[in-house]
Amino acid sequence: MALKKRLTLVEFRGERSQAEVAETYGVCQQAWSKYESGKAKPELELMLRIAKDANLSIEDIFLP
Repeated sequence: MALKKRLTLVEFRGERSQAEVAETYGVCQQAWSKYESGKAKPELELMLRIAKDANLSIEDIFLP
């Protein structure tokens, strides 16, 4: 995942902790950290929810 994509998730999180955002989306903090670092991607259903909440497309957030 490109640096821009990772920054998008960090910007979306804002001042909330990874743990807070992870809880909102029903994943553990470690999973959210992997999404932000580009080491993993969430399941499609979760990608759709995050994209909708961020008012961005899946491509803008998760695809290179």
